[in-house]
This record gives sequence, structure tokens and C-alpha cells, in this order.
Amino acid sequence: MEIKKKGHIENLKAIKIIILICIFYTQVKAEEVRLEPIIVTSTKSETRLSSDSSNTTIITQSDIQKFHIRNIMDLMRHVPGMTLNDTATGSSYIGFRGAVPAPKGTMIMVDGIEMNTAANYILAEHIPIENIERIEIIKNPASALYGPAGVGGVIHIITKPASRKFESKIRLSYGSYGRQKSIIHCKGFVNSGFFYELSGTSFYTDGFRDESTTRYQIISPRLGYETDHMRLSLIGIVKPSKGKQPGGMPLDQYQDHPQQATSPNSTGKGYATTWGTTFDYQISSLSRLLVKTSYRTDDWHAEMDGNYLEGDDQWHWTGEINYQFGIENKVIKNIMLAGLEYRKYHSTYLMHPDDYWAGKTFWWQSSNDIDENISGIFIQNDLSISEQFHIRMGCRWDRIHMTYIDKMNHLDNVENTHQKTSPKIGFAYSPKQHITFFGNYSQGIRSVNLVETVWRPKNNLEPETIDHYELGIRGRTGNKINFNLAGFWTQTNNYIIETGTGYTLSWENSGEVESKGIECSFSKRYSTGISFSIDYTFQQAEYKNYQTETNNFTGQSIPLVPEHLFGFCIGVNNQSFGNINISMRYVNEKYIDHANTLTLKDYTVVDLKYACYMHMVKMVFAVNNLLDETYAEYGKMNGGPYVSNQPVAYPADGRSLIACLQWQF
Repeated sequence: MEIKKKGHIENLKAIKIIILICIFYTQVKAEEVRLEPIIVTSTKSETRLSSDSSNTTIITQSDIQKFHIRNIMDLMRHVPGMTLNDTATGSSYIGFRGAVPAPKGTMIMVDGIEMNTAANYILAEHIPIENIERIEIIKNPASALYGPAGVGGVIHIITKPASRKFESKIRLSYGSYGRQKSIIHCKGFVNSGFFYELSGTSFYTDGFRDESTTRYQIISPRLGYETDHMRLSLIGIVKPSKGKQPGGMPLDQYQDHPQQATSPNSTGKGYATTWGTTFDYQISSLSRLLVKTSYRTDDWHAEMDGNYLEGDDQWHWTGEINYQFGIENKVIKNIMLAGLEYRKYHSTYLMHPDDYWAGKTFWWQSSNDIDENISGIFIQNDLSISEQFHIRMGCRWDRIHMTYIDKMNHLDNVENTHQKTSPKIGFAYSPKQHITFFGNYSQGIRSVNLVETVWRPKNNLEPETIDHYELGIRGRTGNKINFNLAGFWTQTNNYIIETGTGYTLSWENSGEVESKGIECSFSKRYSTGISFSIDYTFQQAEYKNYQTETNNFTGQSIPLVPEHLFGFCIGVNNQSFGNINISMRYVNEKYIDHANTLTLKDYTVVDLKYACYMHMVKMVFAVNNLLDETYAEYGKMNGGPYVSNQPVAYPADGRSLIACLQWQF
């Protein structure tokens, strides 16, 4: 079956109208604004954006004000080169530049501390959003610095430091589907150098779809001490949660009944924590020592797709030390970074039929222990020959040791060790002010446990190796339009795919995958208070070599990767009347199967936000999915026993209204 595209002509008309509006507003005379260098810390060495050899995206405070942020992923949807598939069940699948959006593999950090779950999943609701200063996003494989955990890119959130001895804010929001969210946040410092921060979040919603209740609380303390040359910081996050997940709808029904759920109540509970410590000592202007460690835990259990699943005793410990030193004279500046990292991951999984299916099918049980130890050594060299020309080179060696113990069948036990090297090299050249050409090559490695939760891996399963090339230009035009444009080409070897279902679920290497494309963005802010931004991504991802015993998928498109993504935002900022922002994003259709016979239709989503300020009070009114578009970002070939193993889609939320009131003092 194939879902036919509906409203395609209307979508194209809408895009044409928005582009005409954009062209009209570019005729407005702009105010001369001096572009200050932007410091990029997500590369583990401070550098101006103009000297960065990759197309790093910076989400600034002005960008954050455009959207009503329900979670961190609301800020990611207009990042060029990024595909975001929301399952509408609390999980976010991220893919950069033609990579299959996955729940693992992209590293998310807050001030240098990883925020992924213990099993490296991306749960957007785990990440506090009330104190963001900016976000830095690396979209190419970052294994040369971050190892396998950064193979899918890095999203680094930098928070605002306290500016007074005590400052706080309270935010209350209410919205459609019983949505209630309360946030209390305070921070400050004392004259002796100590600083503190404490935030608490409570969230509840009935959900857009039936059987999709979500409830969680987040408590996040932070303490630290800072001098002119040293900074010590301790951060913690504690999150208990529980909720229901509705499962997928049959592919031929989700457009007519997007709010329905075909499965009985699928309930789950979880308790996750993150603890991290960072010690940063500035020895001189060109040398520094950084030591950091983090410990993440996650214990949960759930009934899903006819199975009872339990993730018990999950934990992930990471330790790193790196040292930066350099030399500088009138001609060149050279900064060397060298470091060591060790991470250990452990998890115990249990799965068997739930109470509903236990009496309707044969009884089976699967229980396993997974351990993964990764030791890494990395080095990076930044050479600035002049203010205009910069070269960055680096390399990392990792030893990955994985042990899989099947408690039910020891014949399925697996133990293997792989050693991989991840090099990178890049350049940045600025022939004149505000214009930079850049390019780079980087190689990434994806370990088995970073693909997804692995059941019964094959003993000969190899880590993926990803080669990535990028070439582009960024800067600002004469009429003060900020822009960036980059082309990319990526090849993945030993691509890991899921095979089988249920008790026969397994993983294997499928061969080669290739993706290529372009990404670009344009933005401008006028003295009249009007601003706009445009982002566009073209990506083509296909199997270069993938054959099974019965099928040949070579040349077919990769599932869940759309070719075209287009976004547009326009806003008006008026000190008397407030701010109003309208954003639109268009995503064309995408396949959900290897044979390219089943598709999710294309869609256009429009969001609206209005904010006004009165002394210490901020009021926000937002409408997400203003046109009430029915669409799905994620689908899969098998929806489990409740839908007779049919292909399913996970409908996204319909139109929702949100009102928010914030006091700051």
C-alpha cells in the first residue's frame, strides 16, 4: 500500500508566498550591526566561529525567543542538515545529513556534562530548558574528540551564569490536552567565589492521543566555586517519571483517526539521575587543564507491544582529562589539545509476554546483561597561520570491549573487542571580513550499543565506520544578511540494521550506505524590529550495497530520511506591543521500508507565538500546529501483535494552545 500525497500543490503555494514575503522585507533598510566573534566551546577548545572548519550551528538568545519551547527539540527543528522524528511517545530520533534518525548516537551536553540517559537514549524531557544562553551544534561525526558517543554529532547547551547574588523566576503554563507545567528556578553567587543554582520542574499532560498520559518531575541542583584562573562545578539531575504510550496506528488509518490508540494501556515508570563534576584550571592564556566525570543511572519498567520490559541496574560512568597548551608569535598561533577518556556502560534487560498475551501465546523469556568499556586517547592541533587562515587536525584511538550475556541461552553469549582510529582534518579561510570558506574530513565510529538496545547480536557484528566530507561558506552579505551554505558527502560501512521481530529480533551488518546533499540558512534582523530566517536541506541517502537471502535493496532510499526540509520564520519585535513570531516547516514524504513501497506523507506545520513584557512579568500565548495538520514523523514496518504485525505510523500532535505566565525577580 502507498499513501498518496495530499495538499502538495497547496504546500508549494504556501512556500512561494512566504518566499515573496521574505524578498519584500529584504528591501527594508537595515541597521548597521557589528558582528562580534562567537566563541565555540563544543570543540573542547575555545575558538572564534570564523576559524571553525565545520558548519557549526549556533542557536542564540534571539533564536530562542522565536519559539515557545516545550522541550529542547522545539529548538532543533529549524537547524539545517538535521532530521528530527518525534515518536509522540517521549522519544526523539535525531539524524544529521542523511543519517537515519536514531534514538542514540547524538551526544547532548549541558555545560560539558552529558545528558543522554544511561543507555545513551535521547529523551528531550530530561534536559532543563529554563536557563539556556546558547546552543552549539556539531553536525558531522565528532568521534575524533568524543569517541563513539559523538558519532551522530554533538548538541552542546551552554547556560547563563548568575549576574546577581540572587535571582529567580517562576513559570506556569497551561495548554491543550490537560498540559500543565510549573518551573521554579533560582541562582546566584557570593563574594567569596561560590555560586549556586536550583531548579524544579513538574509536568503533566493527558496527551494528544488516547492512552498517552505523561507525568514527571525534575530537580536539578548545581554548586560551584570560581576564581580568576579556576572553576569547579557540580551538577545533578533527578527525574522520576511515569506514563502511558499508545503505540502506532495502522498506516492506512492514522490520517483518519490520529488520536486513537489500537493497543491496551501501555504503562511504564522510570527513575533517572545524572551527576557530573567539572574542574577547569587556566594555567595561562594558552594553556589549561580540564578534568570532568559524570555518572548516569536509569531504572525503568514498561509494558509495550505485548511485552513486559525491564531495564534494571542501568548505569554509565565517564571520566576524562585533557590538557591544552600552545605557542604564539607575531605570525602564527598553535594550540595543542591532548586527552584521555574512559567510559563504562552496564545494563540488565528482561523481556517476556505481558499479562494480556501470556495466556494467548507460548511463554518465553529473554534476559541479558550488557557491558561496554571504551578507552580513548585523542589529540587535536589548531594552527592559525594568520588571522585569515586556520588548519585543524586531530585523531582519536578507541578500544571498544563489549560483553553480551544471555541468561536464558548461553550459546548466544557474545564477547568481542574492536580497536578503531578516528582522524579529522579541516581548514577555514577568511579572505575578507565576515566571509569564511571552510572544509573538513572526519571519520566516525558507531559501537553496537549506540545503535539501539541490542538483543542477541551476532558474534561477528562490526562497529559502523563513517567517512564524512564537507565544504562550505558562511558569513554576512553587504546588506547584512547572515548566511551559511555547505555541501556534504557521507559513506557508512558495516551499516547495522535490525532484523526479525519479537523473540527473533537481532542485528547484522548490511554493507554500505551513502548520503549527500546541501544545507543552507539565511537570516536578518532589521532596525524596525522585523526579523526573518530561512533554512533548507536537501539530502539523498541510499543503500550502496545491501542484499539479503531473498532481496536486493541496493540503490533504494534509506527509510525515514526525507529528501527536502524547508523552514521559515518571521517575527516582529515591538517594545510597546510585544513580540509575535510565525514559523513554518515543510518536510516531504519519506519511506518506512527498505523496499521503498510504504510512505509517510509530506506535511507543513505552522506555529505561532506572541509574548509581551510588563516589568518583571512575561506572558506568552502560543499555538502549535496552527493549521491542525494531520501527519506523522515516525513509522515502522511492524507495529506488534495489537495491529497484527502491520506497518504503523505514530501520529504527531494536532493543534494545541498554550498560555504561559512568568515572574522574574
